[in-house]
Amino acid sequence: MMYSTATYNLHPSTVVPIKRLVVKMLLMVFEKDLEVLYLLHINDPVI
Repeated sequence: MMYSTATYNLHPSTVVPIKRLVVKMLLMVFEKDLEVLYLLHINDPVI
């Protein structure tokens, strides 16, 4: 609850870079899994 409130009170110009950084880190961690999911998605568009 406190976390979401703190995030909400942050200025958008601060929140966006943080979100981008988090996404970047997640992409680095799950890059291989995302590649597999992407290939699965190409083979079966239903996913």
